[in-house]
Amino acid sequence: LVECFYDVEDPLQTVIILFFLAVSFTTIHLVGYGSLIMIPKHIFRLLFDFFVLVPFFYILLVLFGAPLFNSFDRTVVLAGLLSALTFPFFFFILGGVDEIRFLLVHKKKTTIIAAATLVGCWCGALPIPLDWRRNWQVWPVSCSYGAIIGYLLGTFVALLF
Repeated sequence: LVECFYDVEDPLQTVIILFFLAVSFTTIHLVGYGSLIMIPKHIFRLLFDFFVLVPFFYILLVLFGAPLFNSFDRTVVLAGLLSALTFPFFFFILGGVDEIRFLLVHKKKTTIIAAATLVGCWCGALPIPLDWRRNWQVWPVSCSYGAIIGYLLGTFVALLF
């Protein structure tokens, strides 16, 4: 499943698909709060935040050792995946929703999910230098698996709080 994201000719198309995934995650969080009406009001903010996060995560991935130019498209797609998975955290915390009550309810949950996603991505990079010559060791497939597993574990832990 994850490998299909990295076999694309145009990484921008995949990042746009991941944007719609991020908007759906944010919508799910807003529906849980009962404020679905906020989505049209913040559509420009959703677009801006997501497309600012992709370069932010790209730079962060390069600083953590991702190839700068060799696998540019794969790193951009991983940055898009991380943006999609951590988007509700940045949208809510950085002022996407003005209601204080909403932030008090969801701040802890979105923080847990975002932190687990980023830690999962980092843990996914651990088997890359091992010389096993497996398909899932190619950059950034194992990081993507780690991010998705971290997101799922973070979501499960956030449900307990």
